[in-house]
Amino acid sequence: EYYEWFLQYYSINNSPYTKKTLTKGTLTTYKSALTRLKNYIDDRKLKRFSFNDCNREFYNDYVNFLTSKNYSLNYVGTMIQKLKTIIGFAFDEGIHANTEFKKNYFSKMTEQIDHVYLTVEELKRIEELQINDGLLDSVRDVFLIASYSGLRISDTMNLLKRANQSIYIDDGVKYFHIKQIKTSNMVIIPLNSIINKILEKRGGNLPDYLHQNVLNEHIKSICKRAKITENHTLRRTEGGKEVEYNLPKYKLVSSHTARRSFCTNAYKSGIPIQDIMAISGHKSERVFLNYVKVEKAENAKRIAKHAFFN
Repeated sequence: EYYEWFLQYYSINNSPYTKKTLTKGTLTTYKSALTRLKNYIDDRKLKRFSFNDCNREFYNDYVNFLTSKNYSLNYVGTMIQKLKTIIGFAFDEGIHANTEFKKNYFSKMTEQIDHVYLTVEELKRIEELQINDGLLDSVRDVFLIASYSGLRISDTMNLLKRANQSIYIDDGVKYFHIKQIKTSNMVIIPLNSIINKILEKRGGNLPDYLHQNVLNEHIKSICKRAKITENHTLRRTEGGKEVEYNLPKYKLVSSHTARRSFCTNAYKSGIPIQDIMAISGHKSERVFLNYVKVEKAENAKRIAKHAFFN
């Protein structure tokens, strides 16, 4: 009951911690976590379930239940994280006095996944692809804008909704000036030549708004046409076991690939991490580095060129 109240209340009222309402994406994740919890309660045939039931025995049983559904380790971790947040909110409001959620065992599990990113050369192939269909052309341009600005997909779509209100010029250089939806931070991003070419092609305008689902539906076929087809190995834990997928790279591309590509390509080009983070809006280096997809051997070659190793 508290969980459902939480979702309803903080969807229209500011959180005492973030000072803003829950975003649409965050709400979706919380609702998913609530559904999983209800699934567990139904499966275990529990007639009642309260905050005081959230102990070590419950934690282990709940994790085992989620794992048995073949969910990925990171998904299980997210479900635990959201539940832990709900318990914490209720604790702070004096609704219960159970402190088990604060103990080390009651933790979010996570693992590094080798998600794909697109190299500058691959992005160039997408840019140069001959596309005659208006919708596909917009999908391509929106993906490239996200790949060279580092914006989250929600911020990219918000940018399109605001038309050209978020673009300003200073000393001959164009910038995006946008307030991030997730963090409420203001970021200022210089537009590179590719984004400027997209604007010129469209008479100085951004592409029309399109839904994230439309982009995800079509970006894979665009990447396939751009011959981004080499195999990529993806390993992750599902149902408690490590599984391995070998798929053509284009099949693994989604809207989120754009932001990961920006972070990785900017890092590989030598831009200081703090400068990239000022654009991407990441608050911690640890979280930022999760986005950077650089092979260890490749990284070793890059730092070998530093004066320290000469």
